[in-house]
Amino acid sequence: MPCYEVNRVSVEFKAENEELLKRAANSLEMAFSRCGARITIGGRVFIENGIASSRSQDLINQLKRAYSQEVVKAAAKSRGWSGAWSGSVTSNKLQASFKKF
Repeated sequence: MPCYEVNRVSVEFKAENEELLKRAANSLEMAFSRCGARITIGGRVFIENGIASSRSQDLINQLKRAYSQEVVKAAAKSRGWSGAWSGSVTSNKLQASFKKF
């Protein structure tokens, strides 16, 4: 029996906009690559058929928060709103306030 164990976490992650996912990866300073239906982010998060897998749940959570932030930014911009963010995508607290410009 081996004295080590490799755990892999898999969670549902449906990122519908690849461009926003690239921006999210960039904001976390992680490389983005696509090979067929498989997306690799930072060499540590793999997304295929809407399922993200990694050795660290925290990495997937950070990517989800960064993607959500990019989605909110894009939606606000399309409606003519500007925003200010507090917190960071690497923490559990991220808040935004928006106003019409």
